[in-house]
This record gives sequence, structure tokens and C-alpha cells, in this order.
Amino acid sequence: MRTSSVFCLILGLFAATVLPVHGFIENLYCGKANCYEVLQVTKEASKDEIGKSYRQLARKNHPDRFRTAEEKKSAEERFRLIATAYETLKDDDSRADYNYMLDNPDEYYQVYYRYYRRRVSPKVDIKVVVLVCISVITAIQYFVLWSRYNQAINYLARDPKYRARAIQAAMSEGTWDVDVKKRKGRSKEEIKEEEDAAVRLILESKMDIKGGYAKPTYRDLLWVQIVYLPCTTYQFFRWYVRWGYRYIYQKLEYEEEDKIYLIRRNLKLSQTQFDALSDKDRAEIYEKELWCLENAKIRAEEERKAKEADKQARKELLRQKAEVLEAERRAAVEREREAQRLADEAAKQESEKLRKEREADSKILKKERKILRDLLKGWDYFSGDRAKQLIVMQDIERLCEALSAQELQELNQKMTSGNVNSAQSEFAKLVDALVAAEKAEAARAAEREEVEEREGRESALKQQSSEDNWSDEEHRLLIRAMTHFPVGTRDRWDVVAEFINHHVFLNALTQDAPRKKKLAKDVIAKMKNLKLTETSHEAQRMGANNKAFDKFVQKQKPVLKPEKDDSSISENFDEESAARREQPDRAWSSAEQTQLEQCLKKYPASDEKRFENIAGEMGSRTAEECRKRFKELVAKIKAQKAAAGTGK
Repeated sequence: MRTSSVFCLILGLFAATVLPVHGFIENLYCGKANCYEVLQVTKEASKDEIGKSYRQLARKNHPDRFRTAEEKKSAEERFRLIATAYETLKDDDSRADYNYMLDNPDEYYQVYYRYYRRRVSPKVDIKVVVLVCISVITAIQYFVLWSRYNQAINYLARDPKYRARAIQAAMSEGTWDVDVKKRKGRSKEEIKEEEDAAVRLILESKMDIKGGYAKPTYRDLLWVQIVYLPCTTYQFFRWYVRWGYRYIYQKLEYEEEDKIYLIRRNLKLSQTQFDALSDKDRAEIYEKELWCLENAKIRAEEERKAKEADKQARKELLRQKAEVLEAERRAAVEREREAQRLADEAAKQESEKLRKEREADSKILKKERKILRDLLKGWDYFSGDRAKQLIVMQDIERLCEALSAQELQELNQKMTSGNVNSAQSEFAKLVDALVAAEKAEAARAAEREEVEEREGRESALKQQSSEDNWSDEEHRLLIRAMTHFPVGTRDRWDVVAEFINHHVFLNALTQDAPRKKKLAKDVIAKMKNLKLTETSHEAQRMGANNKAFDKFVQKQKPVLKPEKDDSSISENFDEESAARREQPDRAWSSAEQTQLEQCLKKYPASDEKRFENIAGEMGSRTAEECRKRFKELVAKIKAQKAAAGTGK
């Protein structure tokens, strides 16, 4: 269709370039004449009027009505013109094309295209063509399938193993003629043909050939597949919906058919290839659970290794005796790899087991924490006072963070076994024990820090005496100099030594006694002793900055002392909460710090009772403690900025 349309267009363009166009076109339709005028009808005439006029003119101008040769010739030309006009106007498509030519006389390219498209285009319906093609393909498909099946049967009939089995089966069924007397008088070809026919009959009835050489059925034909296409499409969508519902949503175990589908997908086998597998191969596939992708990958890797080992073994047969030892070594390496793989899998399984146990413990811990929170929430946190409730809530969070799942479970059981008073007593007892443990841990931590600090000072003194008395100031200046004068600086070590000497002796900020000037060799020895590299300069600089910050804080300690304001202490809490608040320098928890920051944003500095309002909202701290903490934070921020400026 497409080729004929292109041909019509080319032919029309060629004719348009050769023939002049002035209204009517020669050799198209009625030529220079008007078809309507030839039939003596109007342009709006119906088919009946056109047919009636054509019959009248045809009878009138028929050549048989004239006698002389000239009259006959003239009548024949008129008769052909009338017939052409009638053929043009009787068909709706042809008449529409002719009317288009009359209405658009200048569009001669389109006129030629419409004329030749209708004349050259095939008259056969496309549906008939499609049906014939499908039928031909079906016939070819049927012939090919039977040919492949016969080819498989002939191969099995020629194979000695299958032929012997078929003859044995035929003898047991009595279809094999073993009487020698009956064979007399027949040629060897006849006897062989009879035996082949019996073997083929047994093979066709006994052998279940799978794969591409299976016995064809009517479902394999294209026509049947097209007829069953709606049903196949429905089964396709139904299968995917069922798969998603069973194995993605419900997460059920795979059924037999679904396992086969996963095996084919993992092994990249078609249905025909899978059907061609032997029972032994299928048993091995099911034994290794190859519907799991990981098992399929492992099997593919094992097959690859097996093929590689087999190939190596064939090569080893051609090599000398010395290469056999190399093959054994490689085999040992392979065994070691396999053992390592198994060990890795065992370690992975153990790690997965531990992960699941940790997840289970985490779930139990979350559950017990929720039970404790809900239990105390149901009891209004042992009080109707908002301040006391906040204290109990903070104690709950501290217990949740400190206790294990088993301890929380025991606490919940003890609290639920009695009344509210006993539960409150048990809760307070555990909170007091936790506070005592925290104090003891804080004391131990302070003691450890003191020991470490003392040891650090002693070590620093020893190092200072052994390193020509390098002070902290000189050490800090060395780090700064190594940053300011990187690798590549001309006379780097001399420049660094001069930098240190200049700042030690001329910097007014230092109050140390006069010290010995540093030389380039001293700087090099110090750098080797510290084992500094260019990548560790930033860490050393931060350490020096931290020391400068500590010095600054020591100088600013008198400023950080809070002013006494006993009138700001709230007396709205009970004795237990007051005793807790009066503890000196009680550490601020992360929850209290966050609550303080939120309250500072809520109550601006212009509020005269800012810290009283903050203390009232927090409940666990006094206004004096809030003011003191605020001043400490401000001083700390200023000190950090000052230390950063000094470190630079």
C-alpha cells in the first residue's frame, strides 16, 4: 500500500511537469470534456438520474445503429466517452475525486495523486490479506513442528540405547515379531522397515519428549493461540495480581508452579528448556532451592568453577608431570576458598542471628518503656501538681535510659502488683538509687580526670625538660608556624624558628620568663619527636586552641560567679524537690538544656521576670539556677570566640 502510494505520487508529479494544466486534464477522467455535460446531467444529479441518462445516451450512440464507417468511428468515440463518464460518476469515491478536480483546478499535483491512487491501489480487503497470512503461517508452523518431532523420533530410533529399550518393551508387549519362519521370503529392507515401524510405535507411545521437539498439539498453532488470546491475557493479569497478593502482601510460601517460574527466571530458562531437563536435574534444582536468587547465583558460580576445573583437568592431561603438582596446588586453593566461603556464610548467619536478637531486645525495651510511661501517665505521675509531674517525667526518662529491658520489666511488675502508694515508693526508691549511682559515677569520672590531668602534667614536665624546655606557648606557636609556612617555603625551618622567637620575646601577651632562642635544628628535632605531618596540623592546632580556651576560662572565673538572689528562689514545691534543687552544681541534663533554650526563646530579655517565668515553666530548676546557667552559656560562647581569635 505504501509503495503504491509513493509510486502514484511520483507518477503524478512527472505527468504534471510534462502536461500543461488548464482546468480539464488530458487522459484523466473524460479528458477535455466535462463528464456531467457528456451525460447531460447536473452536478447535483443522483445515481438513478446518472444511470438513466447513461442508458439513453448509450442506446442512442451505440455503433451498431450506424452503417457507414465514418459514422461508426464517430459513434465509437462518443460511446467510449459516455462509458468513461458513467464509470467516473457511478462510483462515489471516483465522483468525489472528479468533483475535487473541478473545484480545485490549480491543485493538479493533488489531482494526479488522487486519480492514480485509486486506480493503482489494490482492490483486495486488508482483512482478507491478514487472514490468509495467518493461515499460511499456521500451516508452516504445523509442518515445522511435526518435522522436528519426527526428527527427534528418528534420532531416538537410531540411538542404540533407546532402540534396545524400545525392542525390549515391544517384546514384552508382544508386538515384536521374533519368529524366524515368518521372516522367510522377505527381504532385509522389509524386515528393517517393519522393525523401525515397531520401534517408532513404541517410542511414540512410551517416550515423553519435552522442549522444542515435543509432539505438537492444536494449542501450538497460531490460529488457536489468537483465538485463546483474550483468555491468555486474562490469565496473565490474574497471575500477576495473585502473585502480588500472595507473596508480596501476604508473604506466603511459594507454591510448586511459582517455584518453577522463579527457577526458570533465575536460571534464565524458557518453558521449553525447563521441560527438556531430566528428572535428575530437576531433583538437584529442588534440592538446592534454586527458586531463591542467592542459591541460583551460588549454583551458577559453582557451575562456572566446575567448568573451569574440568577445562583445567583436560589441559593437565597434556602437560608434563611437574604441572600436575601445580594443578594440585590450585585444587587446594579452591578448597581453601570454598572453606572460606562457608566460613563467611557461617559468620554472616551468626551476625544475622545476633542482629535479630538485638532487634528483639530493642523491641522489648521499647515496649517496657512505653508500659512504664503509660502506667505513670494513667496515675497522673503521682501528683496533680504540674511541677511535680515534670520532675517525675524527667525521672522516667532517666530510668528509661539507664535501665535494661529486664530491669524495666521487673519494675513494671512490681508497680502493677500493688497500689499507687507502693508503686510510688518503689519508683522513688529506684530513682534515688539511680541518683546515687550517677553521683558515684561522676565522682569516679572526676577522679579519673584528675589522675589523667596529673599524669598529663607530669608527662608534660618530663617532655619539657627533655625537649629543651618547650613551653605550651612555644608549642602553640610551632603549630601556627607550621600552618602559616607550609612545605615549599624557602628556608622553612629557619623561618619557623624566627617566628617562634619573635612572638616569645616581643609579644606583650606572654608573661613567661625570658627563654632560650630556638634554632632550626631545635624545630626539626621537636617535629621529629612529635611525629607531625602536614595532615595532622589541624588537629594539633585545635588542641592548642583548647588549651588557650582553658586559660581564658581560668582568668574569667570571677566573672562567672552568680549573684545571690535568695528572693528569686521558688517555694512552690515539696521538700523532696527543694532538696534536689538545693544540691550544689547539679548537672544539667540534655532535656533540661533543651527546655531552657526553648524558654529563653519564649521569654525575651525585656521581660523583668524572665527567669522567674522560665523557672515556673520548667519546674525542676530555680530562677537563680536558670540565670546562672544562662550566664555560663554566654561566657562560654564569648570565651570560645576569643580563643578562636587568639588561636588564629
